[in-house]
Amino acid sequence: MQKIVLKPNRQKDAGLAISKRVLEVLKRFCSEIYVENEYTELIECGAIGFDATHFPACDLIIVLGGDGSMLRAAADAFAGDIPMLGINMGRVGYLASLEPDEIDALHALFDGGYIVNEHVMLSVSAAKTSGEEVFLGYVLNDVVISGKGHLADMRLENGGHFLDYRADGLIAATPTGSTAYSFSAGGPVMEEGMDAICVTPVCPRSFFSRSLLFSPSAVLHITNTTTRGGDLDVSLDGCIHFPLALGESVTVRRAEKGVKILVLKPRNLLEVLHTKMDMRHF
Repeated sequence: MQKIVLKPNRQKDAGLAISKRVLEVLKRFCSEIYVENEYTELIECGAIGFDATHFPACDLIIVLGGDGSMLRAAADAFAGDIPMLGINMGRVGYLASLEPDEIDALHALFDGGYIVNEHVMLSVSAAKTSGEEVFLGYVLNDVVISGKGHLADMRLENGGHFLDYRADGLIAATPTGSTAYSFSAGGPVMEEGMDAICVTPVCPRSFFSRSLLFSPSAVLHITNTTTRGGDLDVSLDGCIHFPLALGESVTVRRAEKGVKILVLKPRNLLEVLHTKMDMRHF
C-alpha cells in the first residue's frame, strides 16, 4: 500500500478527531495519503490535497462513516478498480471492517494481513418511450422502483416471461444489499460470496409476496404499467433518482465486474449478523 485516499466525514467525526488519528497511524507506514482539498485540517497534518474532480491513482480508499458513506465511495472504487476499507462511524456499518477503537489494526494493511472480497455490482439502464436506451449507473446495494405516495403497477420480465405486481415498489438487490431495504421488506439475507440478484416486492397488494432469486446471467426488465399517479421513481443505492414514465422500463443486470472491499479478517455471515445487525433482538 503506497498510496491511500482517505474519505473523512465531518458529520460523523466532530473536529475530524478520528480522521486525524487514522492519518497518524497511516503515516507510520505510508507517505502518500490523499484527502480532498476541503479537509485543510488534515492537509496541515501531512495529507496531500486533491481536487474532487480529479481522483488520484491509489492502492486503497479508506472511508470513515456508515454504510451510506461506503455506497457513495463505491463509485470511485468501482471506476478505478480500487479496493476500499470502511471504518464504521454509523449505526450498523455492515460494510465496514473496523470500529473507531480498532484504528491501530490498520498496520495489517502493510504486512499483508487482509482479505479483498469482490462484491457484486448491478448495471442499470432505462428504455424511454422514445426508444432511447439510457445508462443510469451502477449500484452496490439495490435498485428501487416505487410510486410516489401511491401503489405502483409494474411488470417484471426475464427471458420472455413476466409477473405483474401491484405494490409500493420493487427492489432488485445484490447479496450486499440483501441486508438493507430488501431485508426490511422481508427479503432473504444472502452471503457475500453468492452471485445472484434478489427481487423483493414492497408491501404488495397480492397474496404472492415472496422474494425471487435470479441467476447472475439474468437480464431483468421492470416496466411502469401504472396508469394513475404519474411517474414512478427509480432510486440507485438511495443516492440517485430518476423518473420512470408509463411504458418506460429499467433493465437490471449483473455488472461486468464487482467492487472490491477490503477486510482485516474473514467475515462469517452468522458472526456479521450477530455483531453488526444485533440479530439477538429479532
